[in-house]
Amino acid sequence: MVRADTNELEGALADAERALELDADCVRALAARGSVHLDRELYEQALESFDRAVALDPDFPWPLARRGETYRLLGRYEESLADLDRSFDLHESAWTVGTRAQVHHAMEDYEKALADFGRAVEITPEWSWIYAERARTYRSLGRHEEALTDFGRAIEIEPSYVFALVRRGLTHEHIGLLGEALAAFDAAASASPDDAWVLANRGALRLRLGDDEAALADLDRALGLHPDSLLALEVRARCHRLAGRYAEAATDIGRAAALEGQDLDIAFEHAMLVSRTAGLIEARGLWAAFEALLEEHGGQWDAQARVAAPIISRAALGDGAGAERLVAELTATRPYWQIVDDVLRALDELAPIPGTDPALLAALRAPLAELRAALGPGPAAFG
Repeated sequence: MVRADTNELEGALADAERALELDADCVRALAARGSVHLDRELYEQALESFDRAVALDPDFPWPLARRGETYRLLGRYEESLADLDRSFDLHESAWTVGTRAQVHHAMEDYEKALADFGRAVEITPEWSWIYAERARTYRSLGRHEEALTDFGRAIEIEPSYVFALVRRGLTHEHIGLLGEALAAFDAAASASPDDAWVLANRGALRLRLGDDEAALADLDRALGLHPDSLLALEVRARCHRLAGRYAEAATDIGRAAALEGQDLDIAFEHAMLVSRTAGLIEARGLWAAFEALLEEHGGQWDAQARVAAPIISRAALGDGAGAERLVAELTATRPYWQIVDDVLRALDELAPIPGTDPALLAALRAPLAELRAALGPGPAAFG
């Protein structure tokens, strides 16, 4: 059991299997074996062991909590909550209530998530992951200062906590503190230099800052470490496209689409690339497919992005009225600065493409440019 907690998975599995050879109904051994399978992301095998453990001892909180975590990772949230509620009733563990908070977050019940994270902090105030996860919930609620405070607490407890460093950087970026964002990504890269997720996020920020060469270096390294990183492939495809390296962009989009055919970022990037290289008529099918995908899988993006991106697809498809309606809807929400920057940049990319309506693009751009000037933060805030 100690081995499972310290990720010595092979030894932990051998210990559990040996114990089960001696006693096939040993609940602790079943729970330990399930935990090893869970850590290996073998979720169905984990459930088999946890199911057996719970059947043998329904009042043992540990296998209930671990099965609840397995259900969470599988997206089976109601079943997860049932197990975590029962486990916490039996034993008030910070890990259990913190995990339940993560389920509430995934279900977008953020107030319940905050309540559970608060209870976890009361029980065990020295756990960095609880602060980092609560910060993520604060950020989802737009409570950025509280998010930054909690990320800071997590990093005070664990200075090399990569998740907290990157999420703090993303929060700084979101509110326009780009120098602080880059510093957070640099700290994460120092703590974990071979982490593709860190490099992909830093590469994305460097691309936004206009540092194409440094961005590409980060993205190339990220994909060297993790060739199947969707984030790195999507950002590098955009980097290549913006620099006019269309063949390289197409290669990255093809790789990403083969990995995940339902990814909104990749679908949008593909439509933009074909618009630039083959024209709007050739891209019409891709824009229509993007909108259908957005309708089905819009949960991949936040509410503002779900309004912003179709401004571009509607304009590309020649639906001026629909695009103007979406611009009005977006501006009414006072969106964050990156969203407006991205729409303006995409409109500017459409402008030279044959078949676009210059008057429509100008009408769409004017209120967005005015809004962008009022929002303030952004690349000008760097440093």
